[in-house]
Amino acid sequence: MSRRAVAMATAATVLVVVAAVIVIIRVSGPDEAAQGISNDRSPEDVASYWTTERMRRASPG
Repeated sequence: MSRRAVAMATAATVLVVVAAVIVIIRVSGPDEAAQGISNDRSPEDVASYWTTERMRRASPG
C-alpha cells in the first residue's frame, strides 16, 4: 500500500469518527445529560450529619 493510500485511509477514518461523535452529541438531548445528585433531605438532617469530626476527616471527591 502506498503512502498516499495510507494517508487517505487515515483521513477517511478520522472523518468517520468525528462525524459519529457529532451525531452522538446531537442525538442526545439535554434531558439525557447527566442529572447529578438530588438532595431530598432537610437542612436539619444535613447539618446534624456533618459533625465537627466528620468535617475534619472529610476529603474532596
